[in-house]
Amino acid sequence: MDKQHAEELRELAEQGLCKINIRGLGEHDLTVIVHKNVPCKISRDFVGNDDGLSVFLDRSPDRPAECHLYKSSCPMPTIFLKDDDFLEKQKVEDELLKDCVTMVLKKSKA
Repeated sequence: MDKQHAEELRELAEQGLCKINIRGLGEHDLTVIVHKNVPCKISRDFVGNDDGLSVFLDRSPDRPAECHLYKSSCPMPTIFLKDDDFLEKQKVEDELLKDCVTMVLKKSKA
């Protein structure tokens, strides 16, 4: 990792954000800026809840969007949002993610 990329990641972390790369097939890789707890939410959705879909916001300043990550398919559809819609969804997501702080590595036995 070069110094510029490391500095970018530090600045994102100070804002409570992180950068993740969603790997798809061929040209379908996508890098998004998300709330720092989104990786934990994705693991909870896919592993803990056995959901087929995880929805979260791409908080990239130049292209705010709602992302729909499917467990079994690529590419990841995104819905680009107007500023007002994004801000409303961001408040809801912030509340949802405040307690989502641990990764789920295996499904718990019920």
